[in-house]
Amino acid sequence: MKVSVKKLKVTPVKRGKLTGIDAGTAINQRKLKKIPVENTVETVEIVSDFIRLDDFLKLCGCFGTGGMAKMAIQGGEVALNGEICLQRGKKLIPGDRVTFDGCVFEVAKQ
Repeated sequence: MKVSVKKLKVTPVKRGKLTGIDAGTAINQRKLKKIPVENTVETVEIVSDFIRLDDFLKLCGCFGTGGMAKMAIQGGEVALNGEICLQRGKKLIPGDRVTFDGCVFEVAKQ
């Protein structure tokens, strides 16, 4: 499900160089650009015994808010251990692998 987002105007700074805001994305809805490399897994350490899937995606930096993570999970964009997972409250334990947007993250205990 795609949500329309109001685009920001590019406005130059009055002093120094002319710079602008990225007009392609709205504030707080910008995904971090991660270049997927085949067979690479980024390990993310957690303090507790488990973590919810939506919280884990926020911890990895894939999303800025839980609402954005929820929409991606329910949209079928997130895979857990190689299978599409539609449960945002799914508990992840160390050793689980989450795939989103070509990036693979593995849960590890601190």
